[in-house]
Amino acid sequence: MELHRHWKTGLYGPLWILVAIGCFLAPTLILPALRYEFFVGNWIAYPAGAVLLLIGAYTIRDHSKPYLLRFDETGVVWRVSNAHGAVPWHDVVRFGLEKKPDDAPRVKPKHLTLWLRHPLPGAGDPDVELQGLAGYRLAEVGELVESAEQIVAGLRRYTPALETVTGAAGATAFVEQFGGAPASYGDRRAPAEGECAVCGSAPASFVVLQSVVSAAVFHWTSAERGWRCRDCALATYRHLTARTLLGCWWGVGVIGGPVVVLANRLRMRPALRLGPPQPTPGVAALSPRPLDPGPRVLARPGGIVGTLVGVVLTLLVAFVIFALATT
Repeated sequence: MELHRHWKTGLYGPLWILVAIGCFLAPTLILPALRYEFFVGNWIAYPAGAVLLLIGAYTIRDHSKPYLLRFDETGVVWRVSNAHGAVPWHDVVRFGLEKKPDDAPRVKPKHLTLWLRHPLPGAGDPDVELQGLAGYRLAEVGELVESAEQIVAGLRRYTPALETVTGAAGATAFVEQFGGAPASYGDRRAPAEGECAVCGSAPASFVVLQSVVSAAVFHWTSAERGWRCRDCALATYRHLTARTLLGCWWGVGVIGGPVVVLANRLRMRPALRLGPPQPTPGVAALSPRPLDPGPRVLARPGGIVGTLVGVVLTLLVAFVIFALATT
């Protein structure tokens, strides 16, 4: 089955360029007509327009590259942007429609994700890695001509090409059905509520953990949402918190970074009260065992550097306020 990119994805680049043109015209035409001025000055529209123009040009260039995404009885073949690959079914751990970790529970799986035991040369960096597995998000349903139902029908057609094998990470190979992990495959089932979505262990708590990274006026947020055992939740918490401490100070994220760090700590309390994770018989998950929590946040390079930067900025702000108050 060959999947095709929807024509509407070709509009993103021109739209970015139109917005960039609007930014270039804003200081002399648009903003004066609206009698509005940015608090830092209307000049800020020019660098913003330059950034948007570069994004638009890159998007158009990227969309003009050859596109191929096909799976059949032999395996999966793709060429998307600068990434490409071809893998037979016996090298595939999992292939199907999945959610992102930060998707709300009511959101349907829409990311066509290919899980391999090892990163594939030429395929670029994996979009997600989990306990020895490399995941590549090859497409999103909304960007394809084919519907989710058509994709699922194609996956079911070629499911027999997959054999139940145990890879290096101990994961059972299967093709994921639409709507999440299949209810059962062989004599095993997917993790249920109260069981860790990563390793299948119990007890587990539903957690929502976030991170924020910023650069100048731009910021990027990510979130992990779902059932996690104590160790998997702690590993996620330490990773996201260290990333926030390192990356939030370089732009507008300086405002939200400390809030995210504090919120993560408060949200971790239910998970920290859990007992040691115990394997659940008959459950197959992405990882055969709980994730290693690793070193504490302040024992990681990102946590150390980020904390020092935060302390320096806090002292600098306090000094400026003190200087203004005494003059």
